[in-house]
Amino acid sequence: MIEISNMVNIVTEKGKRLNNEDSIYPNNFEAAQNSNLFMICDGVGGSNKGEIASTLAIESFIEFTSNHLLNITPFVIKNALNFTEIKFSEYIEAHPECAGMATTLTLLYFKVDEIIIAWCGDSRIYQIRNGKIIFKTKDHSEVQALIDKGELSPEIARIDRRKNRIYRAISSIENPTKLDIEILNDFKKDDFLMLCSDGVIESFSDSEFENLFFNNSFSEIFNSISSKCKLQSKDNYSLILIQI
Repeated sequence: MIEISNMVNIVTEKGKRLNNEDSIYPNNFEAAQNSNLFMICDGVGGSNKGEIASTLAIESFIEFTSNHLLNITPFVIKNALNFTEIKFSEYIEAHPECAGMATTLTLLYFKVDEIIIAWCGDSRIYQIRNGKIIFKTKDHSEVQALIDKGELSPEIARIDRRKNRIYRAISSIENPTKLDIEILNDFKKDDFLMLCSDGVIESFSDSEFENLFFNNSFSEIFNSISSKCKLQSKDNYSLILIQI
């Protein structure tokens, strides 16, 4: 059985932006200690639209999955996405000024003997063991497509002017998207799982993450990421760090 005990911490901050368009679940430390479902959404759309989009996405997923919290499956997650897109369309119909709002999503759910993850956009989930990244999600972004083609290196991609252009996001039932869904069965005691928005990623390369996670304690890792993002991240940054 997977146990995460109290080795969970969260942060979400506006960085150098005027407001925070990221949303996280759970959104407080106490609730995070007792949850087996975790999400980060990074809203897009300008003004306050991104904040509305990310909040609405999390609220809709929670509303749909509230009757399935002991048995969330990939099928449930796909239906939750459809439900969320309907909620977006209803909201936009009532608030036309929010047309065009959208959000990324990362989701992680602990079952008894497996971990389900789902994502769209450029927010990420990492699994790190003994200072090595053994799994990470692949961004649905323009720069990731260029990396896949060999036209751009991951290092340059972090600072490329196109890095915020994503081709998958939750927006409305009229513009449906899809989530990539994976089931993780390879996990061991002391593995780290990290959900983060791109405001964290802009401050760390994969090699910097690996150096940080090697032989440091949970609190040292979390505090180091939070401190560096506070100093360097231009975008909103959100982080959920979990240790098995």
